[in-house]
Amino acid sequence: MRHLLQESDLAQQRRKVRRYQASVWAVILAGLFAFILLCVLTRTGNASLMLRLGWLCLILSGWGATALFVCGLKPAQARLTHWEGLLRGEPVMREGVFHMTEERFRIPRSVAVRRVLLRCGEEELRLNLDEDWVSLAPPEGASVRLMTVRRFVTGIGILQAPPETAGAPVSAVRRGRRLRPLLSALIPLWILWAMMAMLLGGFVFNQITETTADRKITIFVDAELQNAPLLAEELEKALLPPVRMVKVHPFSYAMFNGDALRGADLYIVPASRIGEYREWFAPLPPELRELEDPLQPGGIRVRDPESGLAVRADVILYDASLPKPEAYWLFFGKESLHLTEEDRSAVRAVQELLSTYSFVPGEEKRSSLHVRKVEHLPEDFIFGMDVSSVIAEENSGVRYRDFDGEEKDLFRILADNGINTIRVRVWNHPYDEEGRGFGGGNCDIANAVEIGKRAAACGLQLLVDFHYSDFWADPGKQMVPRAWANLEIGEKAQAVYDFTVDCLTRLKEAGVPVRMVQTGNETNGKLCGETSWTNIACLMDAGARAVRAVYPEALVAVHFSNPEKADSYRTYARILNDYEKRGLIHYDVFATSYYPYWHGSLENLSSVLTEIADTCGKRVMVMETAYAWTEKDSDFFPNTIGGGGGITRNYPFTVQGQADSIRDLTDTVVNGTPAGLGVVYWEGAWITVGRSTREENQLLWEKYGSGWASSYAAVYDPDDAGKYYGGSAVDNQTFFDPEGRALESLKVFRLMREGNRKD
Repeated sequence: MRHLLQESDLAQQRRKVRRYQASVWAVILAGLFAFILLCVLTRTGNASLMLRLGWLCLILSGWGATALFVCGLKPAQARLTHWEGLLRGEPVMREGVFHMTEERFRIPRSVAVRRVLLRCGEEELRLNLDEDWVSLAPPEGASVRLMTVRRFVTGIGILQAPPETAGAPVSAVRRGRRLRPLLSALIPLWILWAMMAMLLGGFVFNQITETTADRKITIFVDAELQNAPLLAEELEKALLPPVRMVKVHPFSYAMFNGDALRGADLYIVPASRIGEYREWFAPLPPELRELEDPLQPGGIRVRDPESGLAVRADVILYDASLPKPEAYWLFFGKESLHLTEEDRSAVRAVQELLSTYSFVPGEEKRSSLHVRKVEHLPEDFIFGMDVSSVIAEENSGVRYRDFDGEEKDLFRILADNGINTIRVRVWNHPYDEEGRGFGGGNCDIANAVEIGKRAAACGLQLLVDFHYSDFWADPGKQMVPRAWANLEIGEKAQAVYDFTVDCLTRLKEAGVPVRMVQTGNETNGKLCGETSWTNIACLMDAGARAVRAVYPEALVAVHFSNPEKADSYRTYARILNDYEKRGLIHYDVFATSYYPYWHGSLENLSSVLTEIADTCGKRVMVMETAYAWTEKDSDFFPNTIGGGGGITRNYPFTVQGQADSIRDLTDTVVNGTPAGLGVVYWEGAWITVGRSTREENQLLWEKYGSGWASSYAAVYDPDDAGKYYGGSAVDNQTFFDPEGRALESLKVFRLMREGNRKD
């Protein structure tokens, strides 16, 4: 005797039901997780695309869960219910209409036969229909029981075979087609799920973007501009989530409904109507109300005065001397916009504006970087960074993080973003009699060796900057080390040679690859306490001979500052040339500092370096540069560069402005100078060591030397460091925010090789 159903069958069916339930919830949760993740990622990529992908994931998960429920879970649950009833001896429900003919059973197409039960007397035989067709020949007096599914409801059909038909073949029993009823049930459910997904998607997206976006903005577009609706549509697509709303109204509407314009952050209007806006729209910034020609400096404009078409992001002008307006205005030279597939100029202009200028007073907007390719950039071009203070910074608790906030070694972050050379300064003995450091990173040779080893581990080479001083050497002071104070020039030259050999030998023994060595830092007519060029050349040559003795392949550089004083540079070049011809000095590279705030235009720099290269026959490079990404101070110690006057601001103090400064300087060195060798950024990681109080920071500056100078430096430099000691004066010119997270501008060194912006 073989029974139709057993407890093991029910257990197996229950497991199947639980698997279907788990599958349904897994698909739903996976869709929700993917949607939320893509909403969060709208800040880092194409917001519109991310949002659409999120909605697609949500809808697909709903459809998948519905299909699993209808085709799997619901039939399995119904089948389990009926089987449990059979075992309890409950009456069996008849489902379906079955007809008997002389030759075969005829079963409606809407009935899907799952299994056929053949019963004869006390014996029962269960047959699974694994094939589309099956042929049966019931014996005399047999009854045929059919387990069926009709419209996804499990039922039992029973048919008695009359004795007169006993032995007749039962054939052509085919599974019913379920596609049509399946679709008829799924389509309404899928439509309902899609509507729910859209509503839920909009709600979740708004919640996420409200909390994650720096700030949403409202854009007003004058309807008089040709293709204004298309512009609004493109802005909505390209600028989500920053855009809250894009309004398109004619000026006549604005005249009688002024509130429709008030409160917007960005206005895109034709330049020809600026007079009307000036007259009718009170919130127009004062500096724009007074403009006779809106295409002259003042506010922000995007324009092509020649054609009025193909307006590009690189012609955004900003007069930094004017106060920041509450709203920004984009004026077009004519009342038309060129919005083709190839040139959506206004959209690119707004994207550039949003990435460059802050809409929140006093706060800088971090956003994707736009960098134009530097043509003809050599593979071996030096992209360097001075990070001499890094050991003192880390000892003070500073930790560096990549763009995603993950803590990493500083040198790995720099290497991953295109830096190939690390510059490190070396002071003779930056300590007082009790061994307390002078600050500024306490940059002795031990510090340089440690930095060199870490740089080498990340594939970076070293550029060694000998100051030949116990502390800072620059155009304003070139103080002799205390140990050399009473030496004659010959003895001092020997001391320079011995000190240089000793330091470089220690670097070589540590396995540090040295690419270049400076014999002095910003030596504008002074070096190591000497002021005559005969003595300066003697010391430089002693340093160069030491480099050749230890690292014969390394380049030797001389370093000056103030290229805006072209006549001074001509003098340096002439003197060096004369001494080299007499065999009294040897070097390979003429290097200059170039800080855009003080050192003139890029055109002047190109002219000066080209003349130097032609006069001396040497390679040239920018050994130091920097630019601010914010006006703010973060360590309670005044910065060299802030929001005051007295400096040149060719670029805004933003992340994009910082990157643009480096990009344009690199282009000048590469394409504006035939012998350009490289660009080195100065102290790009010297951030604050704390965010609480100056008093707490002061303890760290004094203990670890992480400020520009400690009070202990007074024994060597009482008139400057001894009076004004404190923290970092360049924490607003680094490539890291106060928490140590890399700024987008750090990507500029890598992006200059390929570029990600077309103009």
